[in-house]
Order: sequence, then C-alpha cells, then structure tokens
Amino acid sequence: MSQKSSSTVWKWIAGGCGCLLFLVVGAGVALWQTWPSIRDRVTQKVQENVGYQVALGRVQADPRVIEALGTPIEGGLPEQFQVQVTPAGQFTSMTIPLTGPNGTGRVEFQSQGERPEDIKFQKLVVWVGGQGFDLLAE
Repeated sequence: MSQKSSSTVWKWIAGGCGCLLFLVVGAGVALWQTWPSIRDRVTQKVQENVGYQVALGRVQADPRVIEALGTPIEGGLPEQFQVQVTPAGQFTSMTIPLTGPNGTGRVEFQSQGERPEDIKFQKLVVWVGGQGFDLLAE
C-alpha cells in the first residue's frame, strides 16, 4: 500500500470516529435533558395506579404504621412493580418505599381491581425496621 493511500485511510478512520463521538455525545446530552421529563411521567403514571393509591391510603391510616413512621407518610417510586391487565381486571403487585418523620419502611402489596371501590388485596404488608404489619389481618 502506498504512503498516500495509507494516510487517506487514517483520515477516514479519524473522521468516522469523530462523527461517532459527536453522535454519542449528542445522544447523551439529549437524554440528560429529557430524563427529568421521562422520570416525572413514569412517577405520575405509577402514582395514578389505583392499587398504589388505595394501598398508600390504607398505610397512611393505619395506627401501627403512624406510630412507627409518624405523619405525614409518603410513598416513593416502586422498587418492584408489575401490572397486568386482563379481561378479568387489573392485577397489581408493588413494593413501595415509605418515608415519615420517624423513619423509613416499605409496603408490599398485591391487588386486583380497576376502581378504588373494587380493589381487593391479596397481600398488604408494611415493613419498618424488620417488623412487619399485616394490614389485612385486622
């Protein structure tokens, strides 16, 4: 291979790498700019889930959880999350972190139903410091 063709190849390689770097950096900047919007939409959709709302309402009203965490008790983004929609209805399974002025915990629940009045829980347990409160065993 001649000296001239060898330098031409390296120019194409350098140019291609430069373009690739530009595209990767551009995609990273675009993701960095849109991430808060994506995160906010996901948070909103999760918190609009009826199972999430009803479970959090029961947690916030339970005297044992109030004593352990204090008030207000707030739910965060699920650590584990599954929603299945079938002709028979909606099945939701989540583990949600909880925070209150006295500490943190988590609620694990499984529910079925699409409207607040139709929600039936198969599991609704709050964990605070290794102690579990079964909210269905009342």
